[in-house]
Amino acid sequence: MKATGFGRIGVSGLPSTRAAIPFQDSDIERIADAVGADHVDTVLATNARDLYRL
Repeated sequence: MKATGFGRIGVSGLPSTRAAIPFQDSDIERIADAVGADHVDTVLATNARDLYRL
């Protein structure tokens, strides 16, 4: 990622570890609005379980 410069551009207004403002509980609703109700569980839970092989 560093070689691509991806972290230096503003891709979206979604919270991240590089965001200027720390993650807040209200950001969960913001993520849900961005991905849609059908994908909330996948984005917030399934992806993490798959990454950590839980």
